[in-house]
Amino acid sequence: MKGLLKLLLVLAALSLVYVGVDHTFPKPMAGYTLRLQHWLAGMEAKTVQIDGLDIAYLDSVKQEGEPLVLVHGIGADKDNFAGVAMLLRGHGRIIALDLPGFGDSSKPIDADYSITAQAERLGQFLDALKLPRAHLGGSSMGGAIVLEVARLHPDRVQSLWLLDPAGVRSAKESEMLRRYRETGEMALFAQTPDQFQSVLDMAMAKQPPLPYSLKHALALAAAAN
Repeated sequence: MKGLLKLLLVLAALSLVYVGVDHTFPKPMAGYTLRLQHWLAGMEAKTVQIDGLDIAYLDSVKQEGEPLVLVHGIGADKDNFAGVAMLLRGHGRIIALDLPGFGDSSKPIDADYSITAQAERLGQFLDALKLPRAHLGGSSMGGAIVLEVARLHPDRVQSLWLLDPAGVRSAKESEMLRRYRETGEMALFAQTPDQFQSVLDMAMAKQPPLPYSLKHALALAAAAN
């Protein structure tokens, strides 16, 4: 009984230390957390150039199987798929990219960021990775982009995985569209880090547990972009 009590006390002490360090040094702790997720998913950070743009992406290139290319939503980036990539490990090659204008990829001010333009760039990305065909997964805006790729180049798409995709009508108006219609506010964009929590509250009915450091880093990135 005493041994169990000591173990619980040690675990409690370690938890307090972790929380303290996580709040005191959020930037390096967020970096460690992401690198751990990448390692657990078997993914490596890479960069490729398409049409003069640097495209950052994560790739489980050492895993065998058919490729699944994951495309993030607006205000997001490749690391939003780090958690799900861990669950998909062993089911083929998993690739998650930062679209131009997002994450660590190039962000030219005068570029065309329309759905069709991003879909064409996604095709160029597949060319750069020498992938004539692939399974495509898209979240929100990414869902609209992979749908456009399937429309423009159906021969290149083995299947579509649509995660709450944009561009698809629903019976009920979303809260985001209602707020935009009534106030002109684009609620998916956090103008400041403090507004990031309200974006999560609106976008997710059940938010995943995130350490303070990672949520802090995501908030800074969202406001900066």
